[in-house]
Amino acid sequence: EGVRFTASYIVHPPCCPSRCSLIMGQYGQRFGKYGMSRGLAIPEDRPTLAKFMGQNGYATGQIGKWDIGTKAQGPRQVGFAEVAQKPPKKKGSKYFCTNEAGKTQWLTDYDGDNIVEFIERHKAKPFFLYLPHTMPHWPQYSSERFAGKSANGKWGDTVEEIDWSTGEILKALKANS
Repeated sequence: EGVRFTASYIVHPPCCPSRCSLIMGQYGQRFGKYGMSRGLAIPEDRPTLAKFMGQNGYATGQIGKWDIGTKAQGPRQVGFAEVAQKPPKKKGSKYFCTNEAGKTQWLTDYDGDNIVEFIERHKAKPFFLYLPHTMPHWPQYSSERFAGKSANGKWGDTVEEIDWSTGEILKALKANS
């Protein structure tokens, strides 16, 4: 399964304004988000995708990277009813964490477990789940399972791991539909 994109457009190369534009459904220039605009609030007087979906009967959830509002304006303030708790990070890397059992776990696996749980809990009604992966940020890392798997170096290994994670989401959706 998949789609091959032969042309694309991105609102802005840095991740923060692009993800914010996705959540707002508007170009960042319309509400002041462009460039590396960390810490700028998402305008409270404008709708967000999460608010819209929640008001129309969808369970809304956010798992993964946020970093698009102010420190006080997290996913709940823009309409997400459920937000996966950030795991305790392991010193030395932003890509792996210490899970509830006290074991080191890659963030893709930790987020994947939260995604499957969210899907299982909400399988009886419509839901909107927003997952921006942390993995594609510099420097690129992948877990040992994917290191060296791609002919495209570390970036390719990272993409392979995100593709695997997407496959796990598809399996969970099929198993719970």
